[in-house]
Amino acid sequence: MPRSLLSLLLSATALLCAAEWSIELKDLPDDYGCGSKNMMLYCQKGIPSVGCFVGHANPLTRNDRVLMRFDLGEYYLLEQLPEVKSAWLEFTVHYRTANADGHQLIVEHLDYEREAFAKEDLAADEATTVAQEPIAEKRYRLDVTAAVKHDLAARRLHAAFRFAATCGNAGNTSGQPIGCEIRVPVEHAGNNPRLVLEF
Repeated sequence: MPRSLLSLLLSATALLCAAEWSIELKDLPDDYGCGSKNMMLYCQKGIPSVGCFVGHANPLTRNDRVLMRFDLGEYYLLEQLPEVKSAWLEFTVHYRTANADGHQLIVEHLDYEREAFAKEDLAADEATTVAQEPIAEKRYRLDVTAAVKHDLAARRLHAAFRFAATCGNAGNTSGQPIGCEIRVPVEHAGNNPRLVLEF
């Protein structure tokens, strides 16, 4: 039996028996990135030397947003699909600017699917807000059950999310960056974003 097929069968068996399944964000350019909504610029895997930033990555009024999608493909390979009771989006704000006090991080679910992210996804209206939390350097765990169930009902291959900030939606008059950087897969990073399904 080919190693890849054996690995897939073992993963599927583990999923069927487990009460929790963790889907880590893949380190692929199609699966995450960020960019400026105002300038309609999109960078796969983040802005060079800045990372995946939410808010204003420099002194300009940019409204930077982050896009991530999590692969649901293995779920559909099971002979019997377990009912998803809850779903949690986990991610870490690695760095936030000193002037981000009082601002909120906004997490939206994209209510559609693309083959790969594009700059249009930074501004698309087909999105539902799933959470709004104060910007802080910490590990977040947000309930995204309704969004993931919506994706599974539509037989989407990915659950896609967009991260924005209240400071990004306002003009930048500070003369400096405002917002935060979200941890994404990099070598030895740890605390990578993941989607957790509970059955």
